Amino acid sequence: MKIYFAGSIRGGREEEETYLKFIEHLATY
Repeated sequence: MKIYFAGSIRGGREEEETYLKFIEHLATY
């Protein structure tokens, strides 16, 4: 989880939404 949050911070707010959706997708498994 920490890796995705760190990536969202580097990517910016625009990519942050993409990371959040990706995390939610992984949470389903």
